[in-house]
Amino acid sequence: MNNIVILDGSEHKSDYKRIAFLHKQAISGGFLASLNYQILIQLYRTIAISPYSILWVSRDTEGQIQGFISLSLSTSKLYKEFILKKSLLVFPYLISKILSVAFIRKIYEVLVYPVKTISVPMPETELLNFCVDESQRGKSIGGHLFAKVEEELRNRNINSLKIVTGENQKGAQNFYEKRGARLLAKQVIHKGVTSYIYQYDT
Repeated sequence: MNNIVILDGSEHKSDYKRIAFLHKQAISGGFLASLNYQILIQLYRTIAISPYSILWVSRDTEGQIQGFISLSLSTSKLYKEFILKKSLLVFPYLISKILSVAFIRKIYEVLVYPVKTISVPMPETELLNFCVDESQRGKSIGGHLFAKVEEELRNRNINSLKIVTGENQKGAQNFYEKRGARLLAKQVIHKGVTSYIYQYDT
């Protein structure tokens, strides 16, 4: 049994720390997972609060977060909001990396990819991040979370959704393809790393 709810930013910091942990556990090879916990905590609180995004979590009977999914209505606007509102809070956790050319390049790549031109038109609405605790997989939690996104898209009369996965995220690709998502393009977001871009139509 699980209870899926939308977070609004008023929750205890431990909820966002749990989300950050799940992100690092499930997407360990991604750029965001390389960031300090405090940065991820502030990012997910921004996702919960922002008018440009929605964050759902699945809780077990004891209130523990088993998984989460986040939807962006405009990723570029969301990231701008994060930078404007959270820069001072996250800067101390970036000092050790701020002089790294590779790190600065990755930050730039994250910020420009939502508006980067590619050969096919892309939906603006995007599935940002989607994680289920490794110990809780196979219990339909992911399916229930994804169903909330589908419901939200229908309620907003949004017909299509962009989904970006890493080239090696075969489990995620299988999940989306089984639900009818189609591969639109392959794009290098971070140097040397290919991402698969899917479109899911409601």
